[in-house]
Amino acid sequence: RQLPMPSPPESGEQILDHIASAITPRTRVLSFCHIQYTDGTVMPVRELCRLCRDRGLVSVVDGAQAVGMLDFKIRDLGCDVYATSLHKWLNGPYGTGLLVIREEMLDRVWPTVVTGNDGWDSVDRFGVSRDGSVVDFAADWPRALLKFGANLHYFGPLVWALLPAIEHHENLGQARIEARIRHLAAILRERLQGVPGIEFLTPESPELAAGLLSFRLPDTDTRALAVELRRDEDIIIRNVTHAPVGFDVNRACTHIFNTEDDIDRLVEALRRRVKAGRSG
Repeated sequence: RQLPMPSPPESGEQILDHIASAITPRTRVLSFCHIQYTDGTVMPVRELCRLCRDRGLVSVVDGAQAVGMLDFKIRDLGCDVYATSLHKWLNGPYGTGLLVIREEMLDRVWPTVVTGNDGWDSVDRFGVSRDGSVVDFAADWPRALLKFGANLHYFGPLVWALLPAIEHHENLGQARIEARIRHLAAILRERLQGVPGIEFLTPESPELAAGLLSFRLPDTDTRALAVELRRDEDIIIRNVTHAPVGFDVNRACTHIFNTEDDIDRLVEALRRRVKAGRSG
């Protein structure tokens, strides 16, 4: 069951109540974003994971927009499964990701794709334990991490290329990175407020917002606007559209490499289009 969320939400409590009220006796798994890519809402992850534990549900968190942006530790969230891509805010190679599974869940989670020569049914399945004895990993395959690593060796160069990206973030400090991202997002929101008719779909509260800012301009084709800005202004934003629920916005992201000049260029470009009546 897909649950539409209010945009923008009023509070973390509203989000929690909205989701809790949708849980039925048939619910087994609750899957949600750490940060929603649509409206940029930072979800109350710890509270939602606690709700899952209280209701006997499995919590699966999509952290694609959180890792590399927010300063946090996955272990502190209390989730059963956390998955993320690493090419976004971490600036790692495209196609890399991370899957974290609570140890108690390893024998309950099954891969949907397994290859014969490098999955958990591999003929080359033996290893050596710390005491020197030979271990048959297939004998304990339900809990073996090997079953989640199909084809991993084919992506070795990408995995190695992650190391400089991780080192860069560690050198800068994730807390400093998050602070800059939030600072730039706050400046962007403040300056966009002067654009006539603009509507924000991202919450204003720092508790619920970070580096993604979703907005709408009146009578605007969001896709055409994104294409036009990229083509004519060398400014990259994206349109996010979910027709079944009437969600249609443009979204800007303030990364650490962005500057206030970048923000001013976007604001002025939007002002010109609204004034000229060409944003649609």
